[in-house]
Amino acid sequence: MSPSVTLGVNKLTDTHCQLTIDIDTPNFALGQSEVFVQVYQIEDEGVLHFENEFRHDHNNWQIIQKENTESGAITGFKYTIPILSMWPKHFEVDWKVKVQYRLDKNVTLPYVDIDERNDWDKGEQPDKAWIIKEIVYA
Repeated sequence: MSPSVTLGVNKLTDTHCQLTIDIDTPNFALGQSEVFVQVYQIEDEGVLHFENEFRHDHNNWQIIQKENTESGAITGFKYTIPILSMWPKHFEVDWKVKVQYRLDKNVTLPYVDIDERNDWDKGEQPDKAWIIKEIVYA
């Protein structure tokens, strides 16, 4: 019942690549279910510097809805995100993707008890509320 997430990086040129996020969403119900995706760029300049994490904006994202050909049911979504990669050679850049799947207003996957969810502040949700995947930029 839980969604699955697969990440990939396609290098197009020396300065351009695409991050692909493939999400399977079992039992998706149109008008009731929602998928939330956040993408973070993680930069590491080496031993003498702290790792920096930046949330990537939603500009120019391509989203494809996946459907079952026989039933027409929505089975998932594929996100393609263009990235201009002009970092210095000594930079290490990774991508972190956080996905949350809400079947309806009462059920969120990964599942967190409703009482615990009510105790959270209205700001950022803790990591346990997200499926988190990371991929190394090559």
